[in-house]
Amino acid sequence: MPPTSSTRPATSSSSRRTGEERLQYTKGLQIVICREIASMRLPLHMLRLQTATKSSHHQDIGEIYQQEQDLENAAVYLSRAADLFDSEGQSSQANTMTQKIAEIYAQLEKYQKATELFEEIARKSINNNLLKYSVRGILLNAGICQLCRGDPVAINNSLERYQDIDPTFSGTREYKLLADLAASMDEGDVAKFTDAVKEFDSMTRLDPWKTTLLLKAKNELKKKEDDEDDLT
Repeated sequence: MPPTSSTRPATSSSSRRTGEERLQYTKGLQIVICREIASMRLPLHMLRLQTATKSSHHQDIGEIYQQEQDLENAAVYLSRAADLFDSEGQSSQANTMTQKIAEIYAQLEKYQKATELFEEIARKSINNNLLKYSVRGILLNAGICQLCRGDPVAINNSLERYQDIDPTFSGTREYKLLADLAASMDEGDVAKFTDAVKEFDSMTRLDPWKTTLLLKAKNELKKKEDDEDDLT
């Protein structure tokens, strides 16, 4: 006789979860565990993480939040990780965390904060033999954040400041791109803006973060151009 509902083995709650629910459950559990580790409430030997540092735990939490697009919390935990890495003398790791935070601030449209962090990284890196070659890319990121603010005067002032940080910057393609984009914004010329981006991208592929911000800056420029056309 087939089993009745009363005799049929009970199905566990975990087996009834869909794949998406299990994924969310796992990610939620990861966050809880990482929080506990970061606050040192769980014995590290229980999780076989005797050699892990508190800084890496904060990094793990921040990156989980970043994956979940909870950018505000991601910035909080990555900031803690950056401070701890810096206190441990791990300047490269600290810079990596700070750059992630700056990118997050830009995504949140906190362009001034993002700019300041990128410039801070550049200043710290310029005299480091291992990090100085990354400075022009970092200054490009800072300049792109300035472009999103839509203030040509601020952008040109920034270019002068970047030259003080890195005297070789004015001879780079990154500097030329920022200068051309600043000029196009000052002139209200969307076509010139587009051409400058295309020229740079044909030689050095722009990553999705830069592309997204440059598109925002271009759209703001186009909006201003359209508004001026409406007034004529």
